[in-house]
Amino acid sequence: MKAVAFLLFLILVVQGLRDARWATAIYIWQATFRPHEFPFGDRGGPSGDGYLTGPPWNLGMLGVMLLSWVLHARQMPPRVTKLMPLMTLNIVILCIACLLGQNTIANQITLQAIVQKAITFYVFCFVACDPDRWQFYVRAFAISLGMTGVTGFVNQVVLDGYARFDHAEILGPGGDISDRNDFAMNLGIACAMLVPIALGENRWLYRLTYLGMGGMSAILAMMSGSRGGALGLILAMCYALARLHHKRWFVAMSVAGGLAFAAQLPPSFYERIFGVKTAATADPSAMGRICAWRAGAIMAKQHTFGIGPGAWASRIKRYEIQGCPAATAPHSHIYGMLGEAGYPGAVVWALVMMAAYYYASRAEKKLVKVGQRRTELWYHVIAVRCGYIPFALSGMFLSCQYHETFFILMCCCGVADNVADQTTKRVEAEQEEERRLEEERRRESLVAPPPQPMVAQGPPGGYPPGGYPGYPGA
Repeated sequence: MKAVAFLLFLILVVQGLRDARWATAIYIWQATFRPHEFPFGDRGGPSGDGYLTGPPWNLGMLGVMLLSWVLHARQMPPRVTKLMPLMTLNIVILCIACLLGQNTIANQITLQAIVQKAITFYVFCFVACDPDRWQFYVRAFAISLGMTGVTGFVNQVVLDGYARFDHAEILGPGGDISDRNDFAMNLGIACAMLVPIALGENRWLYRLTYLGMGGMSAILAMMSGSRGGALGLILAMCYALARLHHKRWFVAMSVAGGLAFAAQLPPSFYERIFGVKTAATADPSAMGRICAWRAGAIMAKQHTFGIGPGAWASRIKRYEIQGCPAATAPHSHIYGMLGEAGYPGAVVWALVMMAAYYYASRAEKKLVKVGQRRTELWYHVIAVRCGYIPFALSGMFLSCQYHETFFILMCCCGVADNVADQTTKRVEAEQEEERRLEEERRRESLVAPPPQPMVAQGPPGGYPPGGYPGYPGA
């Protein structure tokens, strides 16, 4: 298996160096595709103890991606996206929080991961501003998350629980995902993005493949029992169906399939989902989250820039509230930023999230304004907007503020506005050229030469020999 893994690595490296688009797609894949068991049966993790996983593989593929972009720099003129200033400020605050943190070792390790992902964000934004490349990367991101759903579906359903969720071995972006809640969030993003991409695909084989991956991801997300994952997925699909209402056949099939699947779910699922009303006082999981959020607020009050990214688990005992269990994770992206980066970090991080969704929404409006509704690019913009919803909602109950998924999703949202600007300029230029040509044709018709005098026609039998006086042939 080691030989097979190494051979696959060489193939990916060679292909990545030949094509910068594939180099980026491969990096996105290795950063987000982390099932419970790698297809070769080798386990991996944050410590890099598996094949094709962990920091060595991450840094290796990052190097391949950067080298490929350098080799193909002439084909990809860089452009600055509008989300870069806010993301830069966010990263600067995180670096300051790391330097002023309460746990030097944990802060340094987290700082290295943030720097690596920041490099990915900047280079991705620089080179993905072309509409074709941007669509390629969005598809790669969605397919990567969808493949996680496919492998998990096979293990959980086909192989009857070969990879059970309670193993807590499901690995995610950069080794960050370690439980079913994070896994369910990624599956919700996959389903929400793959559905619009599939409906915008004209090739039926690809359409069926995307829909199949999205369906498996949705089923697995609901089977995980994650309330946050279920909430994000349901709201994202409702939004997707509302935006894609012109596909009536798909809306009808989705509603019928959803009702049929809901009827098959066990009563324990509904007890857990609808037990939110009493969860704050009866559910240990919810109680732990509430205690973690209170601790995050205390951290922000005592430290301007928080306790530093990565220091939560080692410093949480100092901020325990009487009667609350110790939470080794913040269980919320906004409270995680609040506790580890203080109020400055939480505010800027929230601005990044709002700006990303604003740019994606504005991109759609720009495309509709120039008549690009229901085009392939429009479907990809809708996919990004739908994928944003599970991350924003499910992440309110998860510690995902440093995940690779966050950085890649912000890239997709931020670059969408640049791509829409390019498309708008191209369409407006084409429309202006058509108007100019139409105006030239109209002017030519107004100054047309006068009609030629009609030539008299001869008799039916023709002219007699010698003709008539005054007529042709006389």
